[in-house]
Amino acid sequence: MKAPTKPLILSAILIAFGQFISISLFGQKLDNAYSYMEYMDKQYRKVMEDMWDYSSATAHSKSARKIENRRKDLIVTTLKVQQSIAKMPDYNGDKGLRDSAVSFLSLSYYVLTNDFAKIVDMEEIAEQSYDKMEAYLMAQEMADEKLNQASDRLDNEWHDFAKRNNVKVTEGSKDKLSKNMDLANKTFKYYNTVYLVFFKSFKQDYFLSEAIQKQDINAMEQNRNSLLKFAIEGAKKLDTIKGLGGDNSLKVTLKQLLDFYKVEASVKITVITNYYLKKENFEKAKTEFDAKSEFVRTKDDVTQYNKALTEYNKAVADYNRVANEISQKSKLLIDNWNRSVESFLDRHVPKK
Repeated sequence: MKAPTKPLILSAILIAFGQFISISLFGQKLDNAYSYMEYMDKQYRKVMEDMWDYSSATAHSKSARKIENRRKDLIVTTLKVQQSIAKMPDYNGDKGLRDSAVSFLSLSYYVLTNDFAKIVDMEEIAEQSYDKMEAYLMAQEMADEKLNQASDRLDNEWHDFAKRNNVKVTEGSKDKLSKNMDLANKTFKYYNTVYLVFFKSFKQDYFLSEAIQKQDINAMEQNRNSLLKFAIEGAKKLDTIKGLGGDNSLKVTLKQLLDFYKVEASVKITVITNYYLKKENFEKAKTEFDAKSEFVRTKDDVTQYNKALTEYNKAVADYNRVANEISQKSKLLIDNWNRSVESFLDRHVPKK
């Protein structure tokens, strides 16, 4: 069983690509330096538009094919724009802005096709454990950091070039695309923080289910204790996370799930383990009882056997009741979490 929701891995990529959208140029249309920068800005916006298509699809689309197609479109556009800017001549011997833009776009292309692809490839591995999921998100942060550094260098060069060539640059009010990118970035970062809290207990509950299926009482006890610990820690962690713009919906639904895990681990699973203990005791008593012929069995033998049978039958009934409760409640709460995530993204990430 895979985690029903996944982390979103576009956070700082959005920041890096969106850095220049709010920058305005002021100068004469016939000014060469202005036109030079304006051409670059128009080329850059093509990448921005495809980045937003991809971001929106990631947040809202349920089609893996559509999301992957948007990623491929973004990769192609990034390469084309990088090649287009690389063909620009220097400006009166000044190569700084062009080379910085090419460097940034080249790195962006590399991250999207290499680092980013590796992150995507890690997705299935990440679902195997909390530690691997942390490594997965760490890989995202490292890729983000590469882009942030290159973006900062390009931003500095953009302003320096303008200053060297008497083009006035101002941080203007952000347009719709820039605002959307900012909203998506904040939303993805917040969601990933909450998701990691969710995943730690969710995955531990999965390990507990595996132990139950294997009828391994020792593993049940170990995983039960770990689930209780993680659920308590997760609830405390949630208390330190503020809602996004006052929206606490993810925290509320996750808190309900963690509370359920606490009850499951501290109360419900003891009924499950008791069943397997009673089952083991009954099978042992039955083996001993059957090994004696009817003529040599004592009244005490019959009493002990009947006691073991009675306890086992009660344990079976309790097991069935509790297992059904766990299954239904778990499904309800996971479905609530999934719907909450979908609604949260719909509210905070504008649709294209």
